[in-house]
Amino acid sequence: MIAKLLNRFTRLQSLTVSTGCPDFSNLIITNKLPTHGSRLHSLDLSNCFDFSCLDSVDLSYSSIINDAVVASVASSCPSLSTIRLRHSCVTDEGINNLATKLGRSLKWVDILGCSQITDLGISHLSRNCRQLTALRITQCSKIVGASILGLPPTLVALHAGECAFDATRVSAGCLHGRGFLQFLDVSFPMNPNASLAFGFSATLKVLNLKRYLTVTDANIINISKGCPLLQEWNLSRCNRIRLLGWKSIASHCQNLETLHVNRCVRFNDESLLTIGKGCSRLSLIYVTILFPDRHVPIGVTERGVISFKTQRPDVQIKVEEPLGFGLVHKGML
Repeated sequence: MIAKLLNRFTRLQSLTVSTGCPDFSNLIITNKLPTHGSRLHSLDLSNCFDFSCLDSVDLSYSSIINDAVVASVASSCPSLSTIRLRHSCVTDEGINNLATKLGRSLKWVDILGCSQITDLGISHLSRNCRQLTALRITQCSKIVGASILGLPPTLVALHAGECAFDATRVSAGCLHGRGFLQFLDVSFPMNPNASLAFGFSATLKVLNLKRYLTVTDANIINISKGCPLLQEWNLSRCNRIRLLGWKSIASHCQNLETLHVNRCVRFNDESLLTIGKGCSRLSLIYVTILFPDRHVPIGVTERGVISFKTQRPDVQIKVEEPLGFGLVHKGML
């Protein structure tokens, strides 16, 4: 009924929902509110929710999801463990409300594209949500990394791609020894000259450094030696890695199963064969291949692929990278 009302009164800008509206509650839970209420400017849910056992809510992609809405949800869902607020209008105040009211239960927080949230908001989560397992701050342009140091040791997955991390604020080694961290995505940094100024947990299994242009052989050597459990590593478009770096991966990453090296300008036939000789558990590699009819100045040659397949027939070679990455398909947001 609520959906029909919103569809009929397309210019409705303010709505108050009271107790006993399961239809509207379903819009919230199933993430259909942005479709039906796209013109709403004000939404009052202070008396709407009574979901004491609800553990997951998705309020993504809606301009009407603000601090007040988040406060209503936090007050009415004391058992909430997962909340997604992608591209909403939530600010640090809303995150503070969440962290204060749901500190004991909240484990997964997804604020992808929330441009108004800063390191202050993340510090609220760090201080209050000591059971936090997964955090996505991808495309949060105002988060520069000062709050990462305080993240709880329970954190398993941190999605921080396309962020504006400031190397002067992220102290070297701030992620070193971070409890049980297994997934880390710091790909596509907003600052193309951003240095890799932080360390890495020895428990890492998936690491995404795609298009981190400042990554050097020294970084690769440190990571490959310090993260022996790595199973998937995305180094696509990391153009400064030379043979020395690939040799380090081959020597130390004995648990590596998947490697992304698309458009790495210095990854050639010798690099491919080096990886094949060293990484005994490798099963899949994404690589740019030079074809005779293509004028692409990077990648391995067909001859190199043939030699590699002779050496490692058990390894699959793919040219195109998947849209998803690593533990995304295993439940890590």
